[in-house]
Amino acid sequence: MPSRAPCAHCDPNQPHRRNKEGLGAAPSPQQLRTALAEVRSQILLYKRLLAALEEDEEDLETRLAKVVYPVLNLPFEVTADIFIRCLPVGGPVTPTSSTAPLALSHVCRQWRDVALSTTALWDSLHVDLNAIAPWLLEMWFSRAQERPLSLTIDGESHSQLGYVSANTGRFKYLNLYFKHSNLAGLPSTDNGLRSLLPLASYNTTEEAIWSCLENNSSLKEHRILPTRFVHVTFDYHSPRSTLTHLELLARISGAMFLKLLRRLPALSHLKCSPHILPNSIQGLRSEVAEMFPNIRSLGLPARGAPAALPLVTLPNLSSLELGAHSNPVEIRDFLIRSACYITCLRISLADCDEKEDRGETAALLSLFPFVRSLEAIGLEDPTIFMSCLHPRNLLPEVTELTVHYDVEEYDDNTENYGDKWILLLHRMSEKGALALTKAHVHLNTSRSEALSLCYPGRLAQAVATRLIEEERLNLLLRCQCPGYVKIWPCEEDDDVSDPDSGTDSNSSNTENH
Repeated sequence: MPSRAPCAHCDPNQPHRRNKEGLGAAPSPQQLRTALAEVRSQILLYKRLLAALEEDEEDLETRLAKVVYPVLNLPFEVTADIFIRCLPVGGPVTPTSSTAPLALSHVCRQWRDVALSTTALWDSLHVDLNAIAPWLLEMWFSRAQERPLSLTIDGESHSQLGYVSANTGRFKYLNLYFKHSNLAGLPSTDNGLRSLLPLASYNTTEEAIWSCLENNSSLKEHRILPTRFVHVTFDYHSPRSTLTHLELLARISGAMFLKLLRRLPALSHLKCSPHILPNSIQGLRSEVAEMFPNIRSLGLPARGAPAALPLVTLPNLSSLELGAHSNPVEIRDFLIRSACYITCLRISLADCDEKEDRGETAALLSLFPFVRSLEAIGLEDPTIFMSCLHPRNLLPEVTELTVHYDVEEYDDNTENYGDKWILLLHRMSEKGALALTKAHVHLNTSRSEALSLCYPGRLAQAVATRLIEEERLNLLLRCQCPGYVKIWPCEEDDDVSDPDSGTDSNSSNTENH
C-alpha cells in the first residue's frame, strides 16, 4: 500500500504561521492574496490526504473482517468444554474479571454467547456478601438454569441468607459463614437455615438438638467460631447422613453425649459440653467403655466436661481440648485405655488462678508427652504458663505454640502495650525452652481497630526483631489482635489485616481442633 505521509513542502508543523511571520508588519494586498492562496492549497492537499487515509481505513477493516480465526470455528460443544476446563480447581468460583467465567465472556461477542449458554460455568460461587451487589447471587445462578448448585458465602447479609434458605432444594453443596443472630431474623415459616438455631444456642433442649440433626440429614459440618460466627456445610449430594464435624454450645447430658457418638457414624470431630453428675456416671457406664474409632478430635471445653471421658474409648483420637481443673486421674485412665496418640492439645485456663494452679497445670500437661501443637486460651499472664513448660522434657515434642491472653488497656498511645509479650519472648528464647518452629501470640483487647495497630507496641516489635535476627528465636512468630497481624521474620514490614476478624477467627492449629 503506498505511503500517505505528507511531502516536505507541506510539512504540517504550522506552515500558515510561518507565512504570517514572512509577511512583515504591513503586508500589501498582493502579499495577503498570495498567502491566502498558499493556505487554501495546503487545506486542499490535507483534505485529499485525509480522504485517502479514510479509504485505506475502510479497506483494512473490510479485509480484517474477512479474517477467519480458527478458534472461532470450533464447534459450540468443544468451546464450552474448554471454557469449563478454565474454571478454578478445588472449589467454587470467585467472581472476578480476570478469571473464568467472567474473563471469557468479555473477549468477544461469540465467546460471550457461548459462556452465557454454558450452564456448567455458573453452578458454583464463592462470595463475600459484604463486598458484592445483592442481586449478583440470583443473577449468577439464573444462568445455571436447572443444574445443582454449589455455594460458599462469607458475610452477614440477612436478605441473602433468606434467598439461600428459600432455595436449599437447588444446592448440592452449601458452605456458609454467618452470625448466629441472623438465623433468628429469618421468617418463622422458613424451614431451611432457621432449623439450625438449636445447634448454636446456649438455651435449647436436647430434643430440639436431635430433631435438628435428624431433619438436616445433609448437614456435613457445624462449627461455632469466635465472635459467635457459625460455619455450616451441607452436602446434599450424599444419599445419607455424612455429618463429620459437630460443635454445640448448649450443655448436654451424658446420655446425649453417648447418643451423638452412637448415631452419627461419620462423625470425626465433636465439641460439646456434657454435664455429668458424680452419682450418674455409674448408671451411664457399662462394664467396658464404648469404643468409637471414628472420633479423631474431641473438644470438652466446659468446666467438668472431661467427666465424660470414662464413658468412652477413642483409639484414633489425635486432638483434644480440655477445660480448666480437669481431673488428671480421669484423663490418665482414658489415655491408657484408649492408647491414643494426642498430637494437638488445646487447654483453657480462663477459670484458673494461674500462679496458684501452676503445679496442677504442669501435672496435666505432663500427661501428653507426644503433643506437637499446644494452644492455651484464657490466660492473664502468659509468662506463668510458660514457666509450666520448663524444663523442656515436660513436652519434648512441642514445635507449635499458641497463647491467647488479655492485654491491659492504656489511656494513651504509648510503647508499653507489649510488656507481657516481651517477657514471653524472653521465656521462649531461654536456654532449655521449647524447640518451637511456630509461635502464635493472640492478644485479646476491646480496643478499636485503629488503636490495635500499635499492638504489641514499638518496643515489643523491636525486641522480637532483635531476637529473631540474633537467632535466639529460630521460629516463625505471629502476633495477632483484632484487625491486625504482625509476622516475623519478614523481608519487609509485613503488617497485614487480621484475616480472622471477619469470619474464621481460628489460631494457627485450629484445623486440628
